[in-house]
Amino acid sequence: MIVKLMTNESDSGILIRRALHLFFAFVIMYYFFPPTLFGVPMYIYLVILVFILPLIIETIRLHTGKLFIGLHSHEANHIASYLWFTTGATILILFFPQQIAAPCIVATALGDPVIGLTKPFRRRFMVITTFLICLAVFLVFKYPILLAIIAAGIAFIAESFEFKVRIRLRSNLFWSRSKHRFSNYKGLFDFLFRTDDDFMMQMIPAIILLIIFTVFPMLLPPEVLHTLPHLLPFA
Repeated sequence: MIVKLMTNESDSGILIRRALHLFFAFVIMYYFFPPTLFGVPMYIYLVILVFILPLIIETIRLHTGKLFIGLHSHEANHIASYLWFTTGATILILFFPQQIAAPCIVATALGDPVIGLTKPFRRRFMVITTFLICLAVFLVFKYPILLAIIAAGIAFIAESFEFKVRIRLRSNLFWSRSKHRFSNYKGLFDFLFRTDDDFMMQMIPAIILLIIFTVFPMLLPPEVLHTLPHLLPFA
């Protein structure tokens, strides 16, 4: 009963999960800050707040076997979607051009909740709605219409991808007292090697777009987000 109340099976859990997804889009505020803040490179803040902090929280949660409100029941023993999202966003911001990273992050933050909200309706409605939202995101980031259509389509398809590698430890290598630890190790391997749609929906279109722009650099749209140092006089 407690587990059910703590998962997104309740209406409040669903709303919190969707709201958290939308909130993740604000990670692109990174681009509005100057390169350094109080003498510390901005990417250090990004790594600590968007990757390390969620990683610590998720490690503690998995160790204690707890479920936060808004999480699916199957996430009790696997890394939760929010950490996959923040991990993907961190990688994109650090290693991809803004023109690729920002729209892929926002398209995932907006598109994935829409898929969940429209699943009760006809599949055609879910596909069209999600595609149009992703398309709108890429258009806002100044993508040419044809490239925006391609990017939106890839983002939608990528949502259904999952990369999973399972490594099994032979139980007969451990005596009975260690079997409980073995189960923890098994969960840890699943934690490390099973991806999530919140990660793939960002990474797959980003990688494909990076390849396209490497071959055809003239297609790269201009940067839309810029630093606003005048708003941060203390930086």
